[in-house]
Amino acid sequence: MKLIGLLICLLFIFVPMLVLAEAPGAVQNSLDGVNRAQEGAQLPEGNLYNVVGRLIGYLLNIASIILLIVVVYAGITWMTASGNEEGVKKARSMIIQASIGLAVTLSAYALTYYIFARVLGATL
Repeated sequence: MKLIGLLICLLFIFVPMLVLAEAPGAVQNSLDGVNRAQEGAQLPEGNLYNVVGRLIGYLLNIASIILLIVVVYAGITWMTASGNEEGVKKARSMIIQASIGLAVTLSAYALTYYIFARVLGATL
């Protein structure tokens, strides 16, 4: 019974690899099709990877600016709490959440930069 289970597991693992195998030039043909679609859509200069990379970079920059505004607002809230414990807790919570958000945003930017610059050869 264990042997049959093992064979079924191996079947589910290896059969999709055989079915999804592509010819060596298939990826390049797909990229050529994407570039032709970009030309037909009259997108800005550069390949599609550069356009998407710049768009992601802009969105991450906007997110960073929003997080900076939240930290400044939380600091003002803390300063105007006048010793009120509830106001201080609220401001501290906002600063911690904004710091976590900033860390996530920076790591997303680093990961995006690595993927687009190193793997795909595009610029942000």
